[in-house]
Amino acid sequence: MHFAYPETDDTTIYVPPIIFDRNAHLVPRLVRVADLLWAGAGLSGHYQTSSICPPTSVYSLPLSLVDRAGGWDAGEDAIGEDLHMYIKCFFALNGRLTTRSIYSPASHSNVHSNGRGIRGYFNDIMARYKQALRHMWGALDSGFVLRSTIEMGGTRPSIQIGSSTNSFSRP
Repeated sequence: MHFAYPETDDTTIYVPPIIFDRNAHLVPRLVRVADLLWAGAGLSGHYQTSSICPPTSVYSLPLSLVDRAGGWDAGEDAIGEDLHMYIKCFFALNGRLTTRSIYSPASHSNVHSNGRGIRGYFNDIMARYKQALRHMWGALDSGFVLRSTIEMGGTRPSIQIGSSTNSFSRP
């Protein structure tokens, strides 16, 4: 797939959908539903005309793009590493990031406590809650996006949509 599009091979991130299929029989229904909704949210960008398709844990990109984006961040600036790297690449390329869907789902396990009985049931729900909190921390990237948009300033060209012109540049 990478070599099929030589014009965008250095500006492409590859994103598969995710599926929770390894241990669904071991976790409470509430955990399964939460993970199915998470997988569904990830699927929302995997259609032909979608202009964005952020990764939901699994992605691949060329090292030249990693270098252009300044590498992977560590620490409190990169809590949601997959989304954060997607955003970094987007702004490193002034919005010209190409996303290609990989139509083979990445297999995942539901969070699971290995507990038994009622205690295990509640421990599994608590483990999923903690996972949801980690996902929520990805909202910190909103500030990163705002700062990057301001820094990008007038460097992004106008985009023609129908008869109107939209621009992300300052007046």
